Amino acid sequence: MLLTLCIAVPAVAALLVLFLPRTAPGLIRWFSLGASLLAFAVSLVVYANFQVGEASFQMVEKMQWIPSIGAEWHLGVDGISLFLIMLTTLLTVLCILSSWNSINERVQEYHFFFLLLEAGMVGVFAALDLFVFYVMWEVMLVPMFFLIGVWGGQRRLYATIKFFLFTMAGSVLMLAGVLYVYFHTLDPETGKHTFDLLMATDQSKYALDVQRWLFLAFGLAFAIKVPLFPLHTWLPDAHTEAPTAGLGDSCRCAAQDGNVRVFAVLLADVPAGDARICTMDQLAGVDRHHVRRNGGYGAKGHEEARSLFVRGASRVRDARHVCVK
Repeated sequence: MLLTLCIAVPAVAALLVLFLPRTAPGLIRWFSLGASLLAFAVSLVVYANFQVGEASFQMVEKMQWIPSIGAEWHLGVDGISLFLIMLTTLLTVLCILSSWNSINERVQEYHFFFLLLEAGMVGVFAALDLFVFYVMWEVMLVPMFFLIGVWGGQRRLYATIKFFLFTMAGSVLMLAGVLYVYFHTLDPETGKHTFDLLMATDQSKYALDVQRWLFLAFGLAFAIKVPLFPLHTWLPDAHTEAPTAGLGDSCRCAAQDGNVRVFAVLLADVPAGDARICTMDQLAGVDRHHVRRNGGYGAKGHEEARSLFVRGASRVRDARHVCVK
C-alpha cells in the first residue's frame, strides 16, 4: 500500500489544511511542510523496496473501485515512474520552503492546491488503470490553473485562460482515446470492458489506421502537456506569470507526465502510430527582458530532446519525419 500512501498523504493533508485556522498561516505552512516531508519519506521507502533488474511493474496494488464500469484502483511503478515520483515529492518540499515568505495572501488555499497538485502528479506516474490515470490527470490540472491564476503575476489571467484552453482541448482528445481503448479491451475473467492499462497493452492489436488516430488523440494531449511545438505557447506565459514555487513544481515536474506517458501508453498500445515531431528554434524565443520566459523556452527544448530520444530508442515504426533545428 506504499503507492496508495504516497497519494493519500498529500491528498488527506490538503483536506486537513482547509480545517486549520485561516488566521494562523505559520501553522498552515508547518503542517504542509510536514505532510510533504512525510510523502517524500514514503517515496524513499518505495525506492528502498524497488528491485533493480526486474522489467515488470513492481509494488503493484489492485483493488475494485467502480466495478460497474470496470474501473480498478490499480497502481505500480517501473524504473522510470519510480524516480519521477521521488522527484515530485522532493520538489514539493523545496517549493513549500521557497514560498515560505513570498506567499502571504490566501496561504490556506495556496497550500491546499499545492498538496492536491502533488497527489495528482504522483497518481499520474503510478496509475496502471486508464480511469485512475485520467482522473489524476484532471486533478493535477485544476491546482495548476488556480496557482497561476490566483498567485501569478500581472498577466496571470491571460496565462491562466491560455493554459485552460490548451489543456481542456488535450483532455477532450485524451478522453476520446481512453473511451476507445476501454470499449476494445475485455477482462478475460469477467468478460466485461476494463480500463486496465496492462490488459489494454496485451490486447492492442488495432489496425494501422486506428493506431494512428489513437496516437493522434493521446499524442496531442501529451504534446500539450510536455509541451511540444507548435503546442508550446502556453508554457512561456505560465513560466512568466506563475509564482516561483508553482513555476518549479507545476510547470516543470508536471511536464514529465507527458513524457512518461509516451512510454506507458503510446509506445505500448499504438506502436505503429505515425508521429511527426518537430522541435522549435530556441533562439526565436530569446528575450533579454524576460529571464523566466526564456527559462520556459529552454526547458521546453529539454522536453523535446527527451521526446526525440524516446522515439529513437523505442524504434517506433513510421518515424519518418523528425526535424531538429
